[in-house]
Amino acid sequence: MCADWGEYMGKSKIADTIETIILYGLLALAIYFSGILWFQPKHSLSKKGDVVSQTVNKDSISAIVIPAKTMINFSDGNHTISYDNHRYGLWEESKAGVGELFTSNELKFEEIDQEEYFQYLGMPSIVFSFSVEMNTTLLGNAISDVVSSKVIEVVPSLKSIYLGLSEGEPKYILAKDDKYTKITGPKFDTSKLLEAIGLIAKEGNYPYYYSMKQTLGVNNTVFIPYEMDSSLPRLSMSRKYVNMDESQQNNIENRIFKQSGDRVRRITESGGSVLYVLDRRVLKFDQRGVMTYREPMPSQIKEPNLYRSLLAVMDFMESLHGDRDDYYISKLQPIEKDGHKGYKLSLRTLVHGIPIILANRDNESYIDLMVFGERVTYYREVGREETSTYTGGTLEGRVILPSFKILDNNIEVFKRVYEQEFHVLSPEENHINEILSSISDINLAYLDADFRDRDEALNAVWAITLGNRLLCFDAYEGSLLFEK
Repeated sequence: MCADWGEYMGKSKIADTIETIILYGLLALAIYFSGILWFQPKHSLSKKGDVVSQTVNKDSISAIVIPAKTMINFSDGNHTISYDNHRYGLWEESKAGVGELFTSNELKFEEIDQEEYFQYLGMPSIVFSFSVEMNTTLLGNAISDVVSSKVIEVVPSLKSIYLGLSEGEPKYILAKDDKYTKITGPKFDTSKLLEAIGLIAKEGNYPYYYSMKQTLGVNNTVFIPYEMDSSLPRLSMSRKYVNMDESQQNNIENRIFKQSGDRVRRITESGGSVLYVLDRRVLKFDQRGVMTYREPMPSQIKEPNLYRSLLAVMDFMESLHGDRDDYYISKLQPIEKDGHKGYKLSLRTLVHGIPIILANRDNESYIDLMVFGERVTYYREVGREETSTYTGGTLEGRVILPSFKILDNNIEVFKRVYEQEFHVLSPEENHINEILSSISDINLAYLDADFRDRDEALNAVWAITLGNRLLCFDAYEGSLLFEK
């Protein structure tokens, strides 16, 4: 541990504080859930006119509009985080309740501060956090058949949804940055969700997470684990589009162009890349295993509509890959090209519920694309596929370092990045608080070195965002592996 960091954090004091928190949390948890288990009670990216009800397509959109992580709050001082939306099924079970936000006409809104928000985190509740600033209209269309404009007017975009499970307490808090909007009015049955988190608590097989505000005394709402006792599955990937034969490439070409015959030209370049050309549409497979597709801008584009554009994206993806549910939107931004407005997206791949970050300076996701109107005009995919996974117990006797130790052991890295991001030269000791407060997100992930050889295992990492910088640290050794 760096001496200055250790002096600031007061390691023994923090350890004592956390142990106390754990003891009180477990006691409160046991009392609360014994009752539950015994009694068992029955840029806003689009305009307001973008609301569209197309239930036939709702499921395809909802497959990629999913939280990046879920925090389960059992009681004060007892929290955990899950990255796998399928493991407990809490997001799927919560959709009906979240959907009340978009159908109820009895919504009451109140702005609250961070202190009050933290008080609600001490009650039985679930917080769904998204990797992007989620457009509220899009979220509503993804989970509800009818979308009310009231919540969209008040909260056009959000980063997380708090879902309260206690009777008599607010059911929703929508948060973005330091803004918290409490919403009361709608009622829904929370008994199944209470039962679900009660069973999770009873099983007890989860890491405990604590807020940086609570443990380190800094102005930061990010939750981190203090101890870990498991490892991530060992994951190997291979390059999907390398060494494909002509028939396999033709199959993909047919799915994209939806035409065959002499109109489509196949060209092999001197470097080995293969191109398919139909008029001004071009599909390319290069030697590195990257597939790229381009087509001209549509001649007529209506006013941008995010929902309809995403339907076009899903149609394109399904024609190419079939019915997949292993990716989600990791980046989404409006763009303008040649006077036309559209959207640029990145789709991050999930394996066993854990996201994969591509160690590439220009792209950190396997899939990047642009859509204008209802046409995908650019698509780039680093073709990767899982070849083997080791899922048994801890890997080679190793356990994941808690992100607390990553912060502890890399103070010089964070100082350097803070200086570069915020143009502060040589922060003094009293700036450590500011550095820690500037961390906006900490997540577990896999790091895939761009174009690595076949069957080489991916690195498990803690992905930490400070300012606009992404830092990936080895989850077992703590060393910095990638930065962009």
